Amino acid sequence: MTDVRLVPVPPALATAVVHGGDLDAALQPLTRPRDWPHDDSADALRPIAADPAAAHGTFLVVTGDEVIGECGWIGGPAADGTVEIGYGLAASARGQGRGRAAVRLLCAWIADQPGVRRITAEALVGNEPSRRLLLALGFAEEPGAPPYLRYGRDL
Repeated sequence: MTDVRLVPVPPALATAVVHGGDLDAALQPLTRPRDWPHDDSADALRPIAADPAAAHGTFLVVTGDEVIGECGWIGGPAADGTVEIGYGLAASARGQGRGRAAVRLLCAWIADQPGVRRITAEALVGNEPSRRLLLALGFAEEPGAPPYLRYGRDL
């Protein structure tokens, strides 16, 4: 079992990741590995940098006192109760069960949100670790648009 927890993203940190700034100061009291933020972090945090109210539903993935990634829903629930999620970890944190733990915690949080009935996610066709993670957490493969595969899970 991992010691993963989810921490809401501070808007100042999102701004530092997206627009540049002192990441270590914005992270205090947390720390980070050298490979976080990773290639997709700016895309994940851009909505929060633009509008701090968008932080609801986006989290830092933290183990110990170290930020190793981020996860969250993409835009909140749709009118039909569907939520799409996204997640990413620093390369140094992958392959240790931390991604699975983070997505499990995220799905539990989403299940407690009003109006949500279904969770979906996409994974690149060649991203076997992400595909295995989703299947292990009860998601089923659905038709998708290449180069992505789509997965869904009813609550």
